[in-house]
Amino acid sequence: MDFLKLVRKSLLQSSLAGLSIIAAISLLTISSQTGIAASLGATCFILFTRPNSYSSKSYKVLGGYILSGCVGWLCWYLLTLGYTDFISPRFVMPFLAGIAVMLSMILMILFKTEHPPAVSFALALAITEWNYKGIVILGIFIIVILVIKQTFKRKMINLF
Repeated sequence: MDFLKLVRKSLLQSSLAGLSIIAAISLLTISSQTGIAASLGATCFILFTRPNSYSSKSYKVLGGYILSGCVGWLCWYLLTLGYTDFISPRFVMPFLAGIAVMLSMILMILFKTEHPPAVSFALALAITEWNYKGIVILGIFIIVILVIKQTFKRKMINLF
């Protein structure tokens, strides 16, 4: 591939990723849920720089986020149980964070929905404050970026 074509494709695909992040963070800021958006940058990187790769397939992205969301919710729920009255949440949180990452990885591998950025979604849910409005906005955003990727797929290439 010649250099100018690579520059044009890089500009197009990076612009799509940047615009997607602007939209997502704008929506998530309204709901005060920017902590759960940490994984979106890496997801956009994969979707828009490697649109034909294994981890950028739609079912991998959706499945990875759904499984990781469930694991993150479970770990957050365990953190909010009453046992924290006699055990400090600062002691429990690192263990639940590690469990969130570990279980997300295992489940994505077992269900063949490997999307590495989704692991940080489980981690964010397990250790930060969030609400269901933010989760819904994040879910809608993930669907929107998958639609954008599919819409421009013919114009995009794997950049590396």
